[in-house]
Amino acid sequence: MPLQTGSAVENSFKNGLVTEATGLNFPESACTETYDCIFNFDGSVTRRPGFNFETGYVKKTINRTNNVVSTYLWRNVSGDGSVTLVVTQVGSTLYFYRLGTSGVSAGAVASTVDISVYITAGAPTTNTIECQFSQGNGLLFVTHPYCEPFYVSYNITTDVATATAITIMARDFEGDVADANAVDARPTSTLAALEAHHKYNLYNQGWTTTNLTTWDTARADMPSNSDVMWSFKNSSDAFDTATVANIVSGNSPAPKGHFITSAFNIDRDTAAGVSGATATTSGYFRPTTSAFSNGRVFFAGTSAAAYNSKIFFSQVVEATNQYGKCYQTNDPTAETLFDLLPTDGGVISIPDAGTIFKLFAVPQFLIVFAANGVWSISGSLAAGFTANDYTVSKISPIGSISATSFVDVAGFPVWWNADGIYQLGASGQDKNVPQVQSLSYGKIKKFYDTIPQRSKLNARGAYNYVSMTIQWLFRSTEASTPVQDYTFDRVLNINTLTGAFYPWTISNATASITSVVVVQGTAGVQTTDNVVDATVQNVIDASANQVVRFNVSGLTSATPVFKYFTAVINGSTFDFVFSEAFDATYLDWSSNLTPVDYNSYFVSGYKVRGQAIRKWQPVYIRIFSRNDTDTSYLIRGLWDYAGDIASARWSSQQLITESDSDFSSLSKRIKLRGHGLTLQFKVESVSGSSFDLIGWAEYSSSNTVP
Repeated sequence: MPLQTGSAVENSFKNGLVTEATGLNFPESACTETYDCIFNFDGSVTRRPGFNFETGYVKKTINRTNNVVSTYLWRNVSGDGSVTLVVTQVGSTLYFYRLGTSGVSAGAVASTVDISVYITAGAPTTNTIECQFSQGNGLLFVTHPYCEPFYVSYNITTDVATATAITIMARDFEGDVADANAVDARPTSTLAALEAHHKYNLYNQGWTTTNLTTWDTARADMPSNSDVMWSFKNSSDAFDTATVANIVSGNSPAPKGHFITSAFNIDRDTAAGVSGATATTSGYFRPTTSAFSNGRVFFAGTSAAAYNSKIFFSQVVEATNQYGKCYQTNDPTAETLFDLLPTDGGVISIPDAGTIFKLFAVPQFLIVFAANGVWSISGSLAAGFTANDYTVSKISPIGSISATSFVDVAGFPVWWNADGIYQLGASGQDKNVPQVQSLSYGKIKKFYDTIPQRSKLNARGAYNYVSMTIQWLFRSTEASTPVQDYTFDRVLNINTLTGAFYPWTISNATASITSVVVVQGTAGVQTTDNVVDATVQNVIDASANQVVRFNVSGLTSATPVFKYFTAVINGSTFDFVFSEAFDATYLDWSSNLTPVDYNSYFVSGYKVRGQAIRKWQPVYIRIFSRNDTDTSYLIRGLWDYAGDIASARWSSQQLITESDSDFSSLSKRIKLRGHGLTLQFKVESVSGSSFDLIGWAEYSSSNTVP
């Protein structure tokens, strides 16, 4: 049979991992399997560096047993754009790390916040549930399902964090629903004998004891829920029961909301001075999520009946006492000055939402992520939100499962769901219509489906805007304990520029990576000064720690980098430190703990020509590599979809080394022995060595007849 020869050039590896294709339609520049590689936006593929403690690390001893762990980046602290804090939650305590040098852990401050101080009556312990964070006006807003919301202020001179509880207050627009009277029914009763449900509603409609007593004296009934007190005034502007016969109140409910009460414990007896009115409570549940948008704070996610679909929003904030004022300033039952103002607070209800997991502010919209879908809240003309002009629109039926995986990518969220990874983008002629799109469908769905559901619930990520890469931490196996929930053994990367996915492994035999954050620190020389009082005595905080001030000289901007909050067992407790993936020995924990080797590898896509009817003979592959450092790797051919070496369809492994300082790029011609209808090749790392491959060319021969 005559042979035909030919060549094919693959210019890049830019598409990363793809699991949603067959051997006949597999996309170019992609791979069928990979771990511990980096697929760069220039099309090259490199070996990931080893994990190791950051340069200049300082350990902090914290007990993580049965405790949740999370991190958050707080920018513009106290309104100072040069001050950034990494906030970490371990159990019921918030810790703070001030960025000022290249290492995060060296900036640990003594001041902490005890979340349990704000626990609600009857609630379970706070150490097993994560907080959510948002920021605005230089403050950190903290929500927890078992705590009153609170905000944290930070003194950048003394490095002291101070927490202040937020009591969310709202007007009672619902009233006492246990009132059995028809809206327009005037019950036959005296004021003294009037049942409490109706009496409360009258007070909440703006009636007072004085005018109710006047009515009671003149008549044998009491006002209805449609009677408006000030409509019964005479020409002298005085309340007069003689006008009752001349007024038809109709059957429309009178305005309600005279009383301003705690939004989550509406004590109607205390508010109206009655006995027996119905109380409304969320129990010990409080909002789980918040967002700062349009100059106000939004709260949502209260896991209690009649509360789980409500979103409370504060007045436009001009003073710190307004963060909990989720009500209109003017009394809606008043005869004058009853108008709803644009700057007022209030409550938005989305009955179909179910449990609300996350609020996320994007340009012109507040996005609500709930169990039953995604909603947007904005001004009616897609302008800024105001209390008297807003619209609520459902933009997707795709539900959410948790809040931990959300990542801010250039102002828009990307998150995990039960069935895939999604992003919110903008569409429409003016690019101002939010739209949900899948990132994983058609790319890595099979890979994603292998991740346990509990791992998806606890995944967490961060975005590096310089490398345009998102990293999510997750577990590849089902966790059975709280400690395992926060002991991650995988990283899923996505290059947002090319769309390439690529996973990493994490060895947790000696250290546990528990969370991730991206920081853009500064390089310089750090010194500390003791803070003294007016008598030149050292200032000591409540925990008997010396208060110090950090000073950094010679500041220069540093490139954003992923930092991993890492726990190491220390006797009966743990030492926490921040780590990076930067170790050029290509071993994990090489200088601080017992070194761990790992295998960086990828398997190319299927090489199929002539509709898979020609049988390929031995192939020559020319691999091109960047020559910044010496390169070593192993390569072999995989014929006819062989998934295992036991198939006898894998060629022998060959060791390739490249080293020539005279050239910026090198290439090596490699013969892959074997034959078959399809061919892949597998590249694997050599212990302690790197590789940086930029593409390959293929030269092969095949039979013309099957």
